[in-house]
Amino acid sequence: MARMNKKNYFYVILLFGSIFLNSCQTMQLYTGDRLPKEEVAIIKPNMEGWFRNTWISEIDGKPVGITNTKVEVLPGVHTLRIKVKDSEFAQPVYMGVDTISFEAEAGHVYRVDGKIKRVEAVTWVIDEETNAPVTKGRKMQLEDSKKEGKGW
Repeated sequence: MARMNKKNYFYVILLFGSIFLNSCQTMQLYTGDRLPKEEVAIIKPNMEGWFRNTWISEIDGKPVGITNTKVEVLPGVHTLRIKVKDSEFAQPVYMGVDTISFEAEAGHVYRVDGKIKRVEAVTWVIDEETNAPVTKGRKMQLEDSKKEGKGW
């Protein structure tokens, strides 16, 4: 079996890095030309931590791909479908799914977050400009992903 030398490792890392950087993108959830940032609201998941534990799966019934790290929306009320997981490495152990609605304002950035607490998950949305919650923390029952054989 051939061994990889340092040069090959460099190319593998370069390949995966370029795939990752190209896959992180902003999704536009309205029709027409892209509007200035002052005229739209941005909704994004909390990207802190080694493994992301909060995902936005839908906004207003439209699927949001996991590579979309930001979603631009028009001001107004929006409904988000959120998944929260507790994981061992990247494999989910427990998962919660919730639906939250809030009113987005033009020029604001909203961070969707959640965490696992004992036997339930809690989700919320924060206005990054004011660092204030725009939704109350919502609790949901967890599903055991290992027992039910569910993937993330």
